[in-house]
Amino acid sequence: MRLGPTLLLPVLLCTALLTACEDEPEPKIVEPTSTAPPATTATTSSAVPTTSVPPKRETAKEFVIRFNEEESAMRATGNTGTYRALSPQCSDCVSLADAIEDIYGKGGRLVGKEPVTTQVHRVGRVRDAWIFEYTYDAPPSKVVDASGKVTKRFTGGRARFQINVRRVNGDWQVLRLSQKAVEP
Repeated sequence: MRLGPTLLLPVLLCTALLTACEDEPEPKIVEPTSTAPPATTATTSSAVPTTSVPPKRETAKEFVIRFNEEESAMRATGNTGTYRALSPQCSDCVSLADAIEDIYGKGGRLVGKEPVTTQVHRVGRVRDAWIFEYTYDAPPSKVVDASGKVTKRFTGGRARFQINVRRVNGDWQVLRLSQKAVEP
């Protein structure tokens, strides 16, 4: 099933994020805290709509898709508040939001076509956490600074990711995100 340009972790910032990832045979489940840290938002002039309001009776898979739509909106606008609210326990997600805020906070932006995610499927469950995997295809992209100068280029590529989600106080949250493999 092809979901279009929705899902997560652009190759744009994989260098920063994937240094903390490691291959593990079993997913780690992080116990959530009772309160989420306050959300922060970078100021930008773009106005890309997000899907921050969850639908009634949202399934775990629907949440994974919505979360990744928020990631795309965050990447396009620099606004990190909703993304952070959906993933306060996910260290790689926090790192991505920090990197986006840094780029946009300095007047820069991310340039490139939207990534495409396919093959989203549930691979397991540990206690009350649902585990999904998906394929992520990122086209070539770049980081442009405030003056319009290209500061970083990325060739793009395909990778497999795993995301763990759990309901916390009635709402879904991302607990962990990891790259499982890079595909040729």
